[in-house]
Amino acid sequence: WLRVQQNIDHPRYHDVMNLISKSGISASHRGRLWKVLSGADDIKAKAGLSYHDLLQSFDNQEMLDIISKDVQRTCIEVPYFRDGTGSILLSNILKAFCTYNPKLGYIQGMSHLGAFILLTLRNNIVVGGDGSESIGIDAYEFDDFCFWTFSAIITNRIGKYFEVGMAELLDDSTILSDVVDKFAAPEISNVLKGVDFEWIYITPSWFVNMFFDSTIPSVALHIWDIILWGHDRVEVVLYWFILGMLEKNKGILSKCKDLQEVIDALKTIALEVPDLEAISGAKVASLAQIQEFLITTQIEDMNEAESVPVSTKKVSNWVSRFQFFGGNN
Repeated sequence: WLRVQQNIDHPRYHDVMNLISKSGISASHRGRLWKVLSGADDIKAKAGLSYHDLLQSFDNQEMLDIISKDVQRTCIEVPYFRDGTGSILLSNILKAFCTYNPKLGYIQGMSHLGAFILLTLRNNIVVGGDGSESIGIDAYEFDDFCFWTFSAIITNRIGKYFEVGMAELLDDSTILSDVVDKFAAPEISNVLKGVDFEWIYITPSWFVNMFFDSTIPSVALHIWDIILWGHDRVEVVLYWFILGMLEKNKGILSKCKDLQEVIDALKTIALEVPDLEAISGAKVASLAQIQEFLITTQIEDMNEAESVPVSTKKVSNWVSRFQFFGGNN
């Protein structure tokens, strides 16, 4: 893991990806690797201002009131936030982000996302260490470290789900319906259609936070590991996870008699997934198959809209990036 951290273009890339897909990134190395994989170093270099400069430049009382209210309600059951230490840092990170990305600013839900990232990275703190031979995070640089990792994950991965109007969230929810119709067992699709279920009823809480507050922590961390390592199309991993959940619990879903029972069942089965091995073992489409389906569908939509054939030369290259998962993984 230390060699991978030092050289992200590791010659045994596929071996590392297979390891991540099976067991996730080692907890003791996750902080540093998340920072690298998210692109935090790149956006920091391009920003032109330091985290502390951005924080000092924040001057929006209306936004501050919203952030303060949300932070006070975030993870209050966790001592790190309840005693004020984590809450102060979280508030500062959110204020600095408003300065860094004024177009997006602060959107409700970001406080929970930030708290999850803080708790994850905090496990890698080296108190007072110089970090010379360590895989941890020097305590003196922790604030800066967390801010740029948070900002990169929003900017490079899930920012589209926070945009005003939720257009991307609505689109991906609609596409999820097509993915389920294509790959899920017929009895699952029949149940969902029979109660007029729409995925947008539940995807906001799943997609915006990439399942971190809808599954047990170890599962959420593993999902994030896969997304940050090899997937700039976040929705592909989310679709794969949902298909696995549906397949493993189709017996439970088939007994649902109305819309509310379906929604309640989906929330319950997400929390009861023990690990991603259970999802990988389900007979569902692989990440590569889902990716290929999305690309093919996109090309068909473009051809239909423009009546101009779209070259498929790049498709095989895109799809090949996901072949290392193979089979049902």
